[in-house]
Amino acid sequence: IQELAACPLTSPSRPVVEYATATYLLTKRSATYVAPYFTSQSAYEDDSKGGNIWPDFALVTGAATDAPPTSADGNGVWSRRFADVIAIVNPSSTTSKTFALPSGNWHDLDGTPYSGTITLRPITGLTLLPGSPPGVVPAQ
Repeated sequence: IQELAACPLTSPSRPVVEYATATYLLTKRSATYVAPYFTSQSAYEDDSKGGNIWPDFALVTGAATDAPPTSADGNGVWSRRFADVIAIVNPSSTTSKTFALPSGNWHDLDGTPYSGTITLRPITGLTLLPGSPPGVVPAQ
C-alpha cells in the first residue's frame, strides 16, 4: 500500500499536477492508485482547458516496461518507462537537469512537443507520450 500525506490545495497549478503525476508514476505498481485531494470541486478541473478535468487524471500508462527506479540517472533525473508514457522527474530544488529522451518524438499531456535532450527546471515533473501531439502531422 502506498500512502501519501494529505496536502489540501484549493487551486492546484499545472506544474504541481504534472510533478505529482510524474512522481507517482515512478513508484506505481499494479495495485497502487493516486487519489487527488482538493478542497473544492472546481480544483479538479483545469481552468486553462475550459473547465475540463486535468488530463493527468485520465492518463492511460500501459504496462510498466521498467521497474520502479532505485536511484536517479547520472544527471540526477529520475525516470520510468511504461508502454504508453515516460515519467521524468527533477527533484532538485535548486538545479536544472538535462535528460536524453528515447529516440523519436514525444509530447506532454497539453500537446507540447519534445525530442532529443530536454532541460528540466528545479522541482519539475513531466509525463510524455510517444509520437506527435494529436492533430499534428509529423514532418516527412
